[in-house]
Amino acid sequence: RDARDVVPGAYLRRIPEAAALAAKRAHPKALILCMTCVDALLGTDIDRVAREAERACGVPVTGCFMDPIARESKNAPMVSVQQAVMRFLLPAKTDPGQVNLLGNFAPLEAESELPRLLKQAGISRIGQLSACRSFAEYQALARARLNVVVHPQAAASAKDLERRLGIPFVEIS
Repeated sequence: RDARDVVPGAYLRRIPEAAALAAKRAHPKALILCMTCVDALLGTDIDRVAREAERACGVPVTGCFMDPIARESKNAPMVSVQQAVMRFLLPAKTDPGQVNLLGNFAPLEAESELPRLLKQAGISRIGQLSACRSFAEYQALARARLNVVVHPQAAASAKDLERRLGIPFVEIS
């Protein structure tokens, strides 16, 4: 609309309604609200907005800031997105043969050495977000015994998963 809606936050009241409409039309398993740098600068309580949207649409909702001003900071947009995407994982029984690779939004190249090395170390399942074809496959990522951070932008997400789900991590480069 216009600046008169943005500064006082009037548009925020419309987000739960929009989330409910999106859920009704698309039947998602979860929703991520990506807020702009304007919201970051105004101090929008993204967690409150996500809770209200979740109540309105009936599916898990989380939020993240897509703030290009912060692209060189610890809260860079891709760091925020990685954290938001992994926030939907729920606690699960650990699979000692599973390791996740975090930080790659595309599957590893077929000739990559990493899967071969992990299999030699006794790993039978390598979880990658980009390889998940369903929400159930995504939830199976919570079964990992270890998260391997292959890109620095995923380190914050790995720390969150260690804190929330008890999955330790290691960073490689």
